[in-house]
Amino acid sequence: MDRPTRFRTVAATAPREFTVIPAMLDDLNRTISVLEYDIATEEEQTGIRDAADPKYSMLARNLGARRENLKATAASLTLRLALMHANSRRIAA
Repeated sequence: MDRPTRFRTVAATAPREFTVIPAMLDDLNRTISVLEYDIATEEEQTGIRDAADPKYSMLARNLGARRENLKATAASLTLRLALMHANSRRIAA
């Protein structure tokens, strides 16, 4: 039985990733916007906007941490997509 090589596996998944990653980025950006709105709402309700304040809302602190993780994920996916585009142009040339 012929086992697929790494090259064939990557070559087969690359076209799918070109369509999936932008959709994932859209979803992440929407979620980040919702989190920012929720953080602003929580800060408005508590009246404390300084995250260094000991009385700062635990919910807002946790939402902020989640937002930062999602931003890092979005940046990583953006870089991956850019590298994929660069590699596809290099291979086509």
